[in-house]
Amino acid sequence: SLQGPTTLSVIARSSLTTNYILPACHISGIPELKCVLSGTWHRKVFSIRTFLSKSVSLIFSLASCLSIGRLGPFAHFSAIIASFVSQWGYFFPDLAQSPKLQIQAISAACAIGVSVTT
Repeated sequence: SLQGPTTLSVIARSSLTTNYILPACHISGIPELKCVLSGTWHRKVFSIRTFLSKSVSLIFSLASCLSIGRLGPFAHFSAIIASFVSQWGYFFPDLAQSPKLQIQAISAACAIGVSVTT
C-alpha cells in the first residue's frame, strides 16, 4: 500500500490529468448518463477525450488506495463504448439509424457497467 508523499503525488496526478484533458469529467458520470437517458444529448459526454480522461484519472485514483466509488466511471465507460459501437453503420445498420435503439443500447451498457462493479 502507498503511504505519505507517494499517495499525495498519485492523487495530484489524477486531479491534474482530469484538469488538463477535460475539466468537465470531475464528477462520476451518473448525472450525465441520467440526462442522456432522459433525452438531453451532450456531445462531450461520449467523447474520446472523456473516455481517456476518466480512464487515466481512475487508474491514478485507484493507485492511491483511497476509498473511491468505481460505479460511476465504469457505467460511464460502458456507455461511451456503447455509443461508439452504435454509430458503426457498417456492422449495425439498424442501430446506427435509430436514436431510440441507440438510447436502449446505452441504457443496457449502463446496466452492464453497474453489474461489473458489484
